[in-house]
Amino acid sequence: MAALKHVAGEFYFRAWFDDETGKVEIDEYGLRSIIKGRAYFTVKAPFTWGKRSTKHGDFGWLPNIPAWARSAEGVGGVYIKVYAKTKVQALRAAIAEKRRYRKGCTLPDVFAECDAAITAFQARLKRTPK
Repeated sequence: MAALKHVAGEFYFRAWFDDETGKVEIDEYGLRSIIKGRAYFTVKAPFTWGKRSTKHGDFGWLPNIPAWARSAEGVGGVYIKVYAKTKVQALRAAIAEKRRYRKGCTLPDVFAECDAAITAFQARLKRTPK
């Protein structure tokens, strides 16, 4: 996969596995800014993105975004690769990340968790339209 150049102001997808429900979730994130080698993402949800005023078409980021809805990733780091332009790319990146994490672990119960997540990601990838 080619290196993805992240651009402030664009939206990206991130896939993650919910251990409690056993489901794969895909969230949309907006890249708010890149400052001093850190990329600042905010999840796009009804409480973070919406109508800002009564003007026609005035949509954007709402004030008072909670800290748990924001994330900061190093631009040259490993974890920024999980943010992708399409849902399919996000699922593939999540599979690669779980495989990389599984390879570095030595605990058998972590292997089982990673295998379950990888299986769920692959099943979702088959159902996702290209």
